[in-house]
Amino acid sequence: MEYYVVALEFRSSKRYIADLIRAYAKKHDISVDVVQRDQKILLIFDDKNSIDSFTKLLDAVIPVSIFLGKTTSYILEEKPKIEEIDEPKIPQNLAPCPACQEAMFDIRSRHYYYPFTSCNNCGPQAPFLEKYPFARENSSFRFLNPCDACKNELEKNPLRVNYPLISCSQCGVALRMVDKKSERIANDGPTYRKLFEVSAKVLSKGKSLLVKTPYGYRRFFQIQKDKTYDAHAKVMFCDANTISKHTLLIKDEFTALLSIERPLMRVATQSEELKEAFGSSILAKYPDEGMSMLLAYELALLGVEYIGYEDATKESEADYLVEFDLPIIAPQESTLFVNQDKKAIIDGTKTSFPALVKTALPKAVVAHAMVSFPFEDTIIIDSMQRACDLEVEQLYVLEGDDFAKEHPNAKIFKQSHASIMSVLAENALLSKDAVGVYFDDNIEFLFCRANKPMTIIPSIDVDCNNFWQDIATLRAGSDRLVENFKKKFPEIYSTLDNSQMNANAFEIAAVIIDVGQVNLEGIAVEALKFLGKAGLAIDTHIKDNRFESKAFLASIISYKLAGVEQELLCYSIFESIGDYIADGALQLCEKSGSDTVALSGKNIANQILYGRLKKKLGSKNIVTNIEYPLSKENALYGALYL
Repeated sequence: MEYYVVALEFRSSKRYIADLIRAYAKKHDISVDVVQRDQKILLIFDDKNSIDSFTKLLDAVIPVSIFLGKTTSYILEEKPKIEEIDEPKIPQNLAPCPACQEAMFDIRSRHYYYPFTSCNNCGPQAPFLEKYPFARENSSFRFLNPCDACKNELEKNPLRVNYPLISCSQCGVALRMVDKKSERIANDGPTYRKLFEVSAKVLSKGKSLLVKTPYGYRRFFQIQKDKTYDAHAKVMFCDANTISKHTLLIKDEFTALLSIERPLMRVATQSEELKEAFGSSILAKYPDEGMSMLLAYELALLGVEYIGYEDATKESEADYLVEFDLPIIAPQESTLFVNQDKKAIIDGTKTSFPALVKTALPKAVVAHAMVSFPFEDTIIIDSMQRACDLEVEQLYVLEGDDFAKEHPNAKIFKQSHASIMSVLAENALLSKDAVGVYFDDNIEFLFCRANKPMTIIPSIDVDCNNFWQDIATLRAGSDRLVENFKKKFPEIYSTLDNSQMNANAFEIAAVIIDVGQVNLEGIAVEALKFLGKAGLAIDTHIKDNRFESKAFLASIISYKLAGVEQELLCYSIFESIGDYIADGALQLCEKSGSDTVALSGKNIANQILYGRLKKKLGSKNIVTNIEYPLSKENALYGALYL
């Protein structure tokens, strides 16, 4: 007998797409086995006639995902073994799926303009969970009693069977809108719609609006043409059809922005109005949950194509407030990096966590206010606020974390070691020798053998107390360099001269160049403005088995004195760092005999630097994190394998 297989590449262990496909197969009485393994979702049909109709249906109802790749099909003569999935259900941080969005805008639906519309495999779920297991009684929805229609869905609707957070406008969460003079309550379809209509109107008139969303408070504001905004302000597009009018996006960036994960992305600006307000790039967002979606829809009806917003707290100042009473545990926003066919989550917890790891290791890991803890023969990675009691044989705690003081028997691990292990584990390379490069605040080179990472070239901070003296004595003539800089840029000189803290070389470089943010991100924003093809050579070399940060900074000081334009200098920093990392990795590969280079750390996700690495390390197997962030949070996964 022949079996017909449609294979969807899906580079994640999360099951929301596969489970959504199963739900639609059941809803439409389609006979198909859905198997997720080896970074693929397999749809196995006994009947060839079912394939076309079902796949056309899926095109309309299955959302785009940043983890979805190519689709292939083939025929098998023997049916693959189908194993029952026996693992705990974990909540997700997703946008509503197409079916739930459709219900939100259907006036005949109980979910009409209800911002908390979701199903088993979409929507903001994790913010409402207080402890495991994922059940209604363990969530803030325990205060709400499902209506008869919702109870019926719990039994009969494949999308919402036994869904812990089921609710609708008849039994769900009320909203209130307040200003200094009045209060408006919304608790059914018409009043929900009126509230969002009013919210959009006040924004269109230039007022600010503070909104409590499942993903935390957001302060929305209209972007003024005669005002400039800093790099932390975000732009939320209200209409997908206008995004290309204002930004320069490749196809993969556009689809990622509209994916069910709805990441934040730094993209190039195109329209003059956005260039004047933000410069050459913006942090772009498409609405990722019901509150933002309904607000954006009403704004689009008023002709508003985008709106500004910033992360906020309940105490943030605004002209109007829209909120609800349920407590939430909001995740940190996730930012996505796209470079040609490469996608990587830069930082944040929203997309990657909660996560489920299939391992029987009796180990817990604590880092960055999060924990990896055993639960029902698996490991769950989530916020400390939702963790169960840590009764484990082994406890690993990040170096410098105060949690270690409460557990004297805890094993301490280094951030860079766990981060590189997370890359190797995600790429099934734990058994291979590998060179590792970790670039977050500083650059560190490592070598991994038999699950044991070793630091080869460590990172080092710069002592600001003696900074100018160290530069002046670096080499012959350096004293004149310092004296000239002091005369020409006295304020910058004084800032570094009076600093009492240790800083990394890139923070000091940001001060010298005088960019907006005193970190490498500030340099990156300026670097994106450079339109040339090649940068200047900045001194990057190793001395005494360390990155020679003083020579690096002296080189930048020289270019600053020479009047090199800021954008070119910032671009040159990333190009030179890319060369430094690539050359160091190649030397370690040659000495060790390894062909694998594992890259981690948020600063790997820079277009200039990553492009340089791909060019110079093209002969090597370059691997990065896949579903875990490049930044520090990946330690929660990687430390499980130390």
